[in-house]
Amino acid sequence: MNFTHYKIFFSPDGLKKSYHKKGSLPFLCHVLPVIFLIVGFLISPLVSHTQITKTSIVKTIVLDPGHGGKDPGNLGTKRYKTTEKDIALAITLLVGKYLNQAFPEMNVIYTRDDDSYPELIERTKLANDVHADLFISIHCNANESKRPIGADTWVMGPHKNQANLKVAQKENAAILLEEDYKQKYGDFDPNSPETYLALSLRQNVHLNESLMLAKYVQDEFRTRVGRVDRGVKQSGFYVISFTTMPSVLIETGFLTNPTEEDFLNSSNGQDYMASAIYRAIKKYIAEVENIPVAELNKVVLTDTLPEKTIITNNDDEFKEDTIATYVDSVSTDSINYRIQLFVSSEKKSLEPDNFKGLDEITLVKVGNLYKYYYARVPSYSEAKNVRKIAQEKGYGEAFIVSFRGETKIELQEALNLELENNK
Repeated sequence: MNFTHYKIFFSPDGLKKSYHKKGSLPFLCHVLPVIFLIVGFLISPLVSHTQITKTSIVKTIVLDPGHGGKDPGNLGTKRYKTTEKDIALAITLLVGKYLNQAFPEMNVIYTRDDDSYPELIERTKLANDVHADLFISIHCNANESKRPIGADTWVMGPHKNQANLKVAQKENAAILLEEDYKQKYGDFDPNSPETYLALSLRQNVHLNESLMLAKYVQDEFRTRVGRVDRGVKQSGFYVISFTTMPSVLIETGFLTNPTEEDFLNSSNGQDYMASAIYRAIKKYIAEVENIPVAELNKVVLTDTLPEKTIITNNDDEFKEDTIATYVDSVSTDSINYRIQLFVSSEKKSLEPDNFKGLDEITLVKVGNLYKYYYARVPSYSEAKNVRKIAQEKGYGEAFIVSFRGETKIELQEALNLELENNK
């Protein structure tokens, strides 16, 4: 079998072959095209994987486990040796693990990966210096009461009530542990209301993207892990106010609530929360990259999140407030329940001080009267819990009212629709 040389090449019309020969070459002529077609078929999944994982917009993500080192964060109920800093680190490392497995070419950077304390200014500087495309800070919440339960996600912006301000002050208080903090942070005083007023005036060009990610995080917490959804909120957290990319701060739950503390200290609980955050990031990438989520699912190597883990909660404190962008994303036909507190001819300012400390108050004008409602929840069981809170605050005559979107409907109709939707 003699031949001078041959070439195999690809053209728009398919596989072509060109060769010069001095003798018969029937076998090679028929076999080579088949060999190349088989090889091409075998390597095609690898090419597809590279195209999916090499994202054009989200290339670098900075993950920030809150607190660390000399700053333990909140101590929870003190039944465990671990504190907020330990749980935040464990969840953050798992999120990074999932991202590295699904997107090998993505640059995942941690502000800390051990029990150290990077100063808040160092965390934001790191994210800005590496030109991160996302900044995600992970924390655990605390409250003076053992009752509050649930997860919330925060974006930069003005706080809407004192409760939100207190959460930001608590997280920013770590600044006071740093040496020469007055020199580093200038006029930024974590205990001064004027500081947060100044922050509220800062422009956030990435607010829409931050809101998108925050909503996805809360959706995953609620639908996939069964957590109480306290909503998407705004306040002046330092680490998400001085970054120059879409940024969120996630409070994964209350360590001061014994049930939630047990969950967040368990390996399963940490894994489920990390998986939920990872899934939210994946949805965000699919949205900004204009890639179907189904395509991203093809490259997931490990994902241990079960279909749903229900956390029983008979004594929850409903979310304090939800910013308008998030509320507007709810279907206008969705069934919801509210607690009617009273009817008055006087139009009151919707401040908590006017409603015995309750927030998330709405009003509806009917003729010359104003009806005042507390909260907005998607299920009757949650409505009963919220009504109990209102009654304990002194609104003994408060009762449940049902709506379809913004239209008031009979309670029985709402219950039937809720039952049908849950089938």
